Amino acid sequence: MRIRVLAAFALATLLVTHNSWAQNGSRLGIKLAFGGNVFTSEKELVTGYYPALYDDPSIFDASSQMRYKFDSKTGKSGYGAFCYRATRIVELEFGFGYTSMPTEISQVSNYSFWGSGGYYIYDSYEYGAEKNVDLQYMTFRPAINFLIPTNSNVAPYFGIGLNILAAKAKGTLAFAMPYVTEDATFYYLWIGPDAHLEPLQIEGSQTLFAFDLGGGLEFEISPTLSINIGCAYLLQLQSAFEDFEEIITDQDAQDVFRIIGYDFDGMNFSNFGFSLGMKLRFQ
Repeated sequence: MRIRVLAAFALATLLVTHNSWAQNGSRLGIKLAFGGNVFTSEKELVTGYYPALYDDPSIFDASSQMRYKFDSKTGKSGYGAFCYRATRIVELEFGFGYTSMPTEISQVSNYSFWGSGGYYIYDSYEYGAEKNVDLQYMTFRPAINFLIPTNSNVAPYFGIGLNILAAKAKGTLAFAMPYVTEDATFYYLWIGPDAHLEPLQIEGSQTLFAFDLGGGLEFEISPTLSINIGCAYLLQLQSAFEDFEEIITDQDAQDVFRIIGYDFDGMNFSNFGFSLGMKLRFQ
């Protein structure tokens, strides 16, 4: 399916280019832009229950699970592109960009154990949010823009682009590991706020595909210089890092995640972006 979409997009680009060679006034140009991004949804990873170390069903029968919520609110981006003004209306664009998504991840442990009253106790504890997880991506973006002719120096435009994203994730999470100790008389359960926190290092990359649809205004300052402001929505086409254990760097931690299991439908890179840029044209 992805191959067919790419082939259709490339064919449309070639056809437009082929039919434009004879047009007068065709121009090459370079576009530079910077902007901000607003990410539209949160993602949550929930692990299976991890049994307390050195425990037994006849003692505490204790276990805990981790819930990680990935919360990316805003980001920043830079973008550069080669442009070809095929006709008075159609412009082809081949660009490269970079987007950084500082991500805050809340970390909650849900746990249960057999209490002294003869019944199970269920509770949760929220550890400090992890603020140093970095999600980012680089973009290769072929696109077609359509400029609406006007009698002024301001031209509205809209366009569609195919984005090939090289996405990366890097950071450290906390994984709660409850355990039991004993002395000559009593057993002691260390769980929730008292559990051992094992650092969980993640680092990985993945190629993703996305489409963007947007528009804006182009202000012509001179025949060779214009300023543009615009906005666009980028729609991610597949899950990112859905096989989460593959980006965990420690092999033992990978094995733990495979054994206890987890529920995760991937990280979110879809976003709504705003940009301010300039375009230099060469006759």
